[in-house]
Amino acid sequence: MRPVAFLPHLTGFRITLLDCSARQVNVRIGARRATAHCPLCGRRSARRHSCYMRTLADLPWSGVPVTLQLQTRRFFCANPACRRRIFAERFPALVADFSRRTLHRHAALEHIGFALGGAAGARLATVLGLATSGATLLRTVQRSALPTLLPATVVGVDDWSFRRGQRFGTILCDLERHRVVDLLPDRSAASVGAWLQAHPGVTLATRDRSELYADGIARGAPTALQVADRFHVLKNLVEALERHLHRKRSALTALEQHNTATVTTPVPTGQAWQQRAAAQRSLRHSPWLARYEQVLALHARGADLADIARSVGISRTTVYRYVRLDGPPAPKQPRRRRTVLDPYVAHLDQRWTEGCHNAKRLFHEIRALGYHASYTNVSRFVADRRLAVGQRPSAHRPRPRTEALTPRHVAFLLIRPPVSLTDAQRATLAALCQVEASIAAVSPLAQTFVQLLHTHAGERLPAWITEAQASGVEELARFATGLLSDFPAIQAGFTLPWSQGQVEGQVNRLKRIKRLLYGRAGFALLRHMVLHQSRQIDHRK
Repeated sequence: MRPVAFLPHLTGFRITLLDCSARQVNVRIGARRATAHCPLCGRRSARRHSCYMRTLADLPWSGVPVTLQLQTRRFFCANPACRRRIFAERFPALVADFSRRTLHRHAALEHIGFALGGAAGARLATVLGLATSGATLLRTVQRSALPTLLPATVVGVDDWSFRRGQRFGTILCDLERHRVVDLLPDRSAASVGAWLQAHPGVTLATRDRSELYADGIARGAPTALQVADRFHVLKNLVEALERHLHRKRSALTALEQHNTATVTTPVPTGQAWQQRAAAQRSLRHSPWLARYEQVLALHARGADLADIARSVGISRTTVYRYVRLDGPPAPKQPRRRRTVLDPYVAHLDQRWTEGCHNAKRLFHEIRALGYHASYTNVSRFVADRRLAVGQRPSAHRPRPRTEALTPRHVAFLLIRPPVSLTDAQRATLAALCQVEASIAAVSPLAQTFVQLLHTHAGERLPAWITEAQASGVEELARFATGLLSDFPAIQAGFTLPWSQGQVEGQVNRLKRIKRLLYGRAGFALLRHMVLHQSRQIDHRK
């Protein structure tokens, strides 16, 4: 078999030597043609001057490095008017000018660098027989050509962080082609406006509730329709509900205490760990309680809220919240962690009530229902139940059987569809509506808002805003007034199918690429990586 069968990219060359060993493959080659073209004037010449050897690194054979010894000839230029008198022949299909590796090896390293970055890519390349360094891979990536930016008509704009809370950039995505079109090194209305002016043709732009991006889009594409993201609007509603429920914390605390007292499963008290946890919570909460009392005392004397914030050492927002509370702020309750046993607790409770107290038998029963975790979780569950009824002491902590009624938890219950709530959650909401009239007024408004969002009924949004402003709930009325300030974009978000979901996914991919580079991700390199990967994904589609 001819050697060129193993090296198809050397079809146009003469192979004069093939030296194979376990550690190295050396191939000596030379050009078949007798003439060459001057790289400056393009004139063909057959007058040979001299020759020399170029050593090139090629793709490996089964992990064994391959070195090409390319015999390169020099020629006299036959054009008297050409400034170059002597030139070396070029091989554009095999190797770039002045390069020491073939185009095939360069392409392989480029793909590895784009996929894995520097350090991880160098480790993989070494295993594959393409020994190189991480810095070389990153230089290869940076020297590659940027993909051509196709004109986009539907663009999504969002920010991303070089370092969280300190420095931000801007990402722009083509929502029709599902690809990143550009990255900007800062987060400003001027940069977004300048980019849109340089890329005309944008007819629709999605964004979050940021006024900065609204201003930038208005500057760069004044005729484009702005679409506010539905998720961020719903998030603003949850924040408004949470602020209102903070003022009604006393009602939540009273209902939570009532539920804990009437829970069917007895929970043991007097444990040493419970006493220590309660003491620690009280110790951590005492400074907040002292600040709350100090704020109320200064406010009762007629002090200005800004002066109170400076003297107490807290923010104005906290002062506003303390003044509006109907009682002292409650200590933060520990949240119960979700476990793999949660979907099967109802079955275990039923079997315990029926008299089955054997942990092994319960474990095999829930295994048949789809449980795939360890036996230890079931053993702890049974130990807690036995401790609750005084059968046997246990070293494990009993799990609380009631949900903590925090303002955030109740706010999310208010916006969830009723069919997705459990019976206990429906009972909790019903009890809250009975004890607090403002929650009863907020609940149907929140459900209607979520329904408008899910059904894309943007034409009914003005009526909802009017009803919310007349509800008597200050936080909800303020939220509705805020919708009016950005109403065209919000109504478009409620009506059109476009959103920021795709942009958030691209930001997540950007974060993954940034972490791959292990601190070497300057803006130019990061932009190269993101745009190249977006182009590769677009080609696969």
